[in-house]
Amino acid sequence: MNSHATDSIEQERRARIILDRAYDAFVEIDINNAIVDWNTRAELTFGWKREEVLGKLLSDLIVPKRHREAQRKDLENFQSQATKKNTISNKQIEFIALCRDGKEFAAEMTVFPVDTGRTINLGAFIRNISGHKIAEQAMSESEEIFRLLVSEVSDYAIIMLDPHGVVKTWNEGARQIEGYTTNEIVGQHFSCFYTSEDKATDKPKQMLESAIKYGRYEEDGQRIRKDGSQFLANIVVNPIYDRHGKLMGFANVTRDIDKGKMANRHFHRLLELAPDAMVVINQLGNIILVNSETENIFGYSKDELLGLKVDKLIPDHSKFLMPHRKRSRSKGLELYALRKDGTEFPVEISLTPLETEQGLLISTAIRDITERKQFKDDLSKQKELFQVILDSLADGVIVADTQGKFLVINRAAKSMTGIDYIDVPIDEWSEKYGFHLADTTTFYPPQDLPLVRAMRGETVIEQEMFIRNANLPLGAWLSVNGAPIEIEEGAGKVGVIVFRDITRHKLTEQKNAQLAAIVESTDDTITSSNLDGTIINWNNAATRMFGYSEEEAIGQSDSIIVPADRLEEETAVIDELITEKERTKRYETVRETKEGDLIPVSLTISPIRNQVGQVIGLSKITRDITENKKAEYTQLALAEELKRSNAELAQFASVVSHDLQEPLRGIAGCLQIIEENYKGKGDGKVDKLVRHAIDGALRLHALIGDLLSLSRVATKEITLQTTDLSVVLDRVLSNLEIPIKESQAIIIRDALPVLAVDSTYLGQLFQNLISNAIKFRADRRPEIHIGAKCENEQWLFFVKDNGIGFKQEFTDRIFLPFNRLHTRDKYPGTGIGLAICKRIVERHNGNIWAESEDGRGATFYFTINVPKGNYD
Repeated sequence: MNSHATDSIEQERRARIILDRAYDAFVEIDINNAIVDWNTRAELTFGWKREEVLGKLLSDLIVPKRHREAQRKDLENFQSQATKKNTISNKQIEFIALCRDGKEFAAEMTVFPVDTGRTINLGAFIRNISGHKIAEQAMSESEEIFRLLVSEVSDYAIIMLDPHGVVKTWNEGARQIEGYTTNEIVGQHFSCFYTSEDKATDKPKQMLESAIKYGRYEEDGQRIRKDGSQFLANIVVNPIYDRHGKLMGFANVTRDIDKGKMANRHFHRLLELAPDAMVVINQLGNIILVNSETENIFGYSKDELLGLKVDKLIPDHSKFLMPHRKRSRSKGLELYALRKDGTEFPVEISLTPLETEQGLLISTAIRDITERKQFKDDLSKQKELFQVILDSLADGVIVADTQGKFLVINRAAKSMTGIDYIDVPIDEWSEKYGFHLADTTTFYPPQDLPLVRAMRGETVIEQEMFIRNANLPLGAWLSVNGAPIEIEEGAGKVGVIVFRDITRHKLTEQKNAQLAAIVESTDDTITSSNLDGTIINWNNAATRMFGYSEEEAIGQSDSIIVPADRLEEETAVIDELITEKERTKRYETVRETKEGDLIPVSLTISPIRNQVGQVIGLSKITRDITENKKAEYTQLALAEELKRSNAELAQFASVVSHDLQEPLRGIAGCLQIIEENYKGKGDGKVDKLVRHAIDGALRLHALIGDLLSLSRVATKEITLQTTDLSVVLDRVLSNLEIPIKESQAIIIRDALPVLAVDSTYLGQLFQNLISNAIKFRADRRPEIHIGAKCENEQWLFFVKDNGIGFKQEFTDRIFLPFNRLHTRDKYPGTGIGLAICKRIVERHNGNIWAESEDGRGATFYFTINVPKGNYD
């Protein structure tokens, strides 16, 4: 094989490799429209293998039937031209292509002649342009909607300038802020908005040059309206380039700063909530500021990010830190970023140089573009700009066509309504999104919804409606403005609504109405005055109490109802209230009626403050306490009488018990002498009678003693002292040593606290409960458990035994005097011991109760309430 043949084969092999690696499908056909070549991309694009298509007609394989004849004629025409004069060169045609599986797509074919040496064939590169077509259509629709919305924005002047600064477009906001109509200003140079001083220094031209140089220009400065008046404005100028980098003009956005202060605060709050990661870098490449989204995207905490080298996030960071970029603004850099876990993802980065006292900083906005990596064209940029503007608004914005299809929904609208780009029949809007009438329960008739009215061509002004849905479970009030907008002449209309949440305003109105109703209907006198004492509010109750009508009182000094001897008292109280910054002052005093009568009152004075906390007036609530005073005097008299009666009763009980016990001791003594001297010497019945009399005298003596103890517990003042109750229990167990040994009782005791109690009474309480546990024992060795625990700032004590117990239904009876559940013969006693226990516990502000099961023992519980911190 000679060298020429070898070179030919090698060239053909290289050509084949190039064709198979091409991004476009390549097809070659002969003069009969038959396929003679078919590359790998053609196989992937149309689904046919190369060996399957060779020799077949191209039109029959890749063109739908309805277009085949026209396509075949075009190819024959190209073939004829190429054969005769080789007149075609890279001819481009658009057509509908057909895949093997029947799917169709928009395609672009670039046709050129191929000279084989024997014949002239046709070669064609075929490209799928369906995405491009969709993007073009979407771009057109998006641009139109954006234009319409911008034209309706009233808070910002949004102006488009040509490369020389001549006004090309003028929106509603510009008309309201600057004063010119569209016809008056379009075609004029934008320097007419500047002061004569700015024009003299050629400032408008310098602004445009600075915007081109740095990618953006912003300042706060004076602007001139049509009427000659000046206002302080925030001015932002951005250059606009086409896809080839040619300057198309400038976007000039002007905002009245005074009107925009509230919006500016809201805008700064939204920056933290922005979907982009915001990173500020110093000249060394160290991160000095980030927002929350940076943490979300990269997986680092804010503390980890601050001070970190930016190359940890963006390895190829040199592309935007190069010296020649330091002074320019860069947008849309596409790089790859690294998360903390090492995963790589594509990002789009926007950069802005910041001149600060610390030197030049770079502000970086980083967006994850994984999902839209393949969709970087003018459409996405336009939509992004459009949505950022809308989402920066606190008001909701919704645009829908006459068929009810949602075209535009901003973040605030989604947040409030839950509406998204999903087709929902208009008749279902109210129930789906929770729109209600003013009664807050009846669904809004769909045909009367503001958006539906706007779609019909009506203008809606501040229409109020109530909304309650999953996004707003408590509901909210909206104020809605709407209007129809014609997309283009003859192409129909869309409805646009702008709404804001007025819930706080509505609630304030309702609250004010309720307060007014309460003030007028209450029985308490409610008045208010300035700091100089001038009455400014006077309710019906004030008229009833003091006799002055509202017309007579308002404007007068409040001294008309203050007795002369009380004027200094009120002045001192008010001065103290203001200087000590207290919320209210309550005290009892006297007020004077129109007729001169004096009324004892309870007075509450509260300061009225302005938004900065300065006291500007006083609110007073006055209540007539005449009846309270009478009741108080009566109660004091009754308390004094009761105290005297209790003292007399205690003295009487002491005297009676002493006077009764002395004769009883004498009777019992005599009977005991008779029993000792004469027992067994007479009739046995006499001995029984004597013994019975002795027992009766001794029981009566014990009963009188217990009654005296009960009386003393009820009337004697208790003495609270810090007491170790474990020591008290030691003393009680020592007193009961003999019955404990006789019964062989097992005593289990827990640690007891140190409390402020009356130790004598607490000792008596423990002794009565433990004695009962020993006395009412079963036919087994007694076990008695004494313990305590702290619960809710009180101590709960218990004495638990394994004795005979009792039925739970009798638990209330056992604490009453003289109530016994067993006969005296089997279990002796007076029946007063538990009543004494109850009185002791109640004197300590506690409760006592018992839980038991017949035959299985009983547990007695009691609580001792103590002041907070007064226990160990």
